[in-house]
Amino acid sequence: MTGEQRRILVVEDDALVRSALVMNLQDFGFAVTEAATVAEALAAADDGGAALKPAIVDMGLPDGSGDGLVAELRTRLPGLPVIIATGRGPDELQQRQLDDLLVVLVPKPYEIERIVLAVERLRGPGR
Repeated sequence: MTGEQRRILVVEDDALVRSALVMNLQDFGFAVTEAATVAEALAAADDGGAALKPAIVDMGLPDGSGDGLVAELRTRLPGLPVIIATGRGPDELQQRQLDDLLVVLVPKPYEIERIVLAVERLRGPGR
């Protein structure tokens, strides 16, 4: 599997959390595109969306809601798997996201192994 096929979009506004997650994902062999805002994430999706699988999205972003970003990403890139990494409980997320088989909730704080397992689960065989 090439790095381009394993590209992950990480959307996290906390620079330290984002940096640690990116470095850990790279250690597991993934190529990573970083974004700190909704605007950056949407630009990344427009530039290289076909190679993104999955997106890891924090819910608390400075220029919009993570819920809104997930909905827009899924509109622009139908079938894009999404990992929601958040300190919020499931009751605070939109139910349509929780019912979506291509969306996985990983509560913060998390261990990198949980993120990697979620990535592999969402990618599935041949993805």
